[in-house]
Amino acid sequence: MPLYLPAPEPARPPGGWNRLSLNAHIGSVDAQCALRPRSWAALHESRRDTRLSQWGPYGACVAAQEFPDCTACPVFAARNAPGRAVEVAGDRVFVRVERRIIGELFTAAPVDLLWLVSGPEVSRHDGEPWTWDEVSRLTDWEVGRRVLDEAGEGFWLHRPPATPTPTGAGVGDPEANAGELLVLALAERGLAAAIAPTGGGCTAVALTVPGGEILSTDDARAEHPAADHERWLTAFHPDYDPGDRTDVYDGHGLDAYRDAQACADAIAAWIGANARTSSPQGAS
Repeated sequence: MPLYLPAPEPARPPGGWNRLSLNAHIGSVDAQCALRPRSWAALHESRRDTRLSQWGPYGACVAAQEFPDCTACPVFAARNAPGRAVEVAGDRVFVRVERRIIGELFTAAPVDLLWLVSGPEVSRHDGEPWTWDEVSRLTDWEVGRRVLDEAGEGFWLHRPPATPTPTGAGVGDPEANAGELLVLALAERGLAAAIAPTGGGCTAVALTVPGGEILSTDDARAEHPAADHERWLTAFHPDYDPGDRTDVYDGHGLDAYRDAQACADAIAAWIGANARTSSPQGAS
């Protein structure tokens, strides 16, 4: 798992260096660490596989020498230490990104403050400021889709559900829940989904995939009792345009258990067919 991202060699300007070159006034470029993402796209890459990480949208390496022993680094050790608690109810939280420019002229640099709130419609001032390093250590949360709106940039974090224990619950079980049946069916196929709010009092079974999110709805609600289940309508919503959608599944005439199994099969097949083309987009 490569973590050290060496700085690129500076490009030599045409005609060579001279004392009037602006580069003479700019400090050296530091190596970076793949465990210190500084953007939504970098956070995606760091979580999936640091072999995808490239120098640029990451924080500086804290070691004093080149090509250090990354396993002895405090940043690496912090991954297994207790992190900051997320004080937002529910299994989904929205991260609002506020960018500020610190410094003047050649020393100016962008610095992000991250605000954890319940949704994009909530003012960042209703949350508390976080840093990219703190958010990157929330390893028990999955990175969701990116949102660009009139308030700026943000993205979702999802707390994946514990893998349900099969209980044999079906449409005839009064305790069965249509959304839970679909979450269970997806878990059986190695896909971690969760019931999440989608706005306006609606909910869906949400599954984060590279490049966007797959949402399954049952008449705008995912928690209908299995006996009242109508059908699953499933679509892929890309990060670069959440208003766009690609239909994945449309259930017809099935009970809640069989519809959940058919829907999960369709989602797994769609992911397999689109794995090579659904990379994250809209990266900053």
